[in-house]
Amino acid sequence: MENIRKIGVIILGLFGDVLIRTPILKNLKIMFPEAELVAIVDKIGIEVLRYNPNVDRTIVFHRKRNKLKNNLLKIYDIWQVRQEKFDLLVNVYDGGSTPIITRLSGAPHRLGITKRSRKTYTMIQPILRQRHEKHHIGFNFLKVLYPLGKPIDFTTKPIFIIPQVISQTIQKRFEFIDFQNTYLINFGSGGIEKIMDFQKYFQLTLYLYEHYKFIPAIIKNPGQEYLQENFIKKFLEKTDIPYKTLPLLTLHELGALMQLVRFFVTPDTGLLHIAIALDIKTLAIFTYTNPKLVDPETDNFVACFEPDFSNVQDSLYFGTKEIDINYLYSRVDKLLHS
Repeated sequence: MENIRKIGVIILGLFGDVLIRTPILKNLKIMFPEAELVAIVDKIGIEVLRYNPNVDRTIVFHRKRNKLKNNLLKIYDIWQVRQEKFDLLVNVYDGGSTPIITRLSGAPHRLGITKRSRKTYTMIQPILRQRHEKHHIGFNFLKVLYPLGKPIDFTTKPIFIIPQVISQTIQKRFEFIDFQNTYLINFGSGGIEKIMDFQKYFQLTLYLYEHYKFIPAIIKNPGQEYLQENFIKKFLEKTDIPYKTLPLLTLHELGALMQLVRFFVTPDTGLLHIAIALDIKTLAIFTYTNPKLVDPETDNFVACFEPDFSNVQDSLYFGTKEIDINYLYSRVDKLLHS
């Protein structure tokens, strides 16, 4: 595989899905430094990878809710991939139509992931996820590179670059905020099962103010603006707790703001992966997924998680929303004293 001049990487999904797979891009760039690396993404992936030094170019897959339009666009996506004439195509999105697109890509070398124990006809080199070895999903995604026969850096820290000009602009734009006494709090998530009850978020906010005098700056999430509005109206407006409301910001602007404030509180969502990439001091509240799947094992990451012992998969327990408030307080204390 020494004559690899162009590599395509199918890396679809929400921005957290893309971020957790970015170490694959870094490894491929190290393995084939002279090759052009093209990331094949959903629309949000363009923003996530905009400043990634390992990506030379991005192309977008198209998905529509209308079944007929979606099927027609799949045909276009297959044509689009074939036109690139990739020497190597790596599929690290293990669902939907991507296995078929990978098979029909025309690339002489194809790698992919499968959840099945038998070989799948859609890949030349499928890799079985073996979560019993190590649970971190980023670690397991990197196994897709095994057949290349080259050394793999199994560092799972995502790669998310913020240009200095954005950092400077955000610092100036929010200079009215006392960053040392302010933390960011995020409610937005791709699934309602990942959002803790607002009453407990309020108790946590009250605890942080009464014990540490920390003030929340509340993130506004596109499409979920009501979360910010409801929390303020139902809880904060009835108290003397000072707070800051944030406008809609880009991912890189939010990342720059994370770097300025004292710490970050968030459920398991895409912004958590940005925080991990930037090594932000973070309280990550898991009410469904298990933190072992994404844990960077650093002092700046403290997970709040109580297992649901009736719900287990791959030897890992899922979580519950029934998080004891005193346990929540103890976890934020651990974060602030680390």
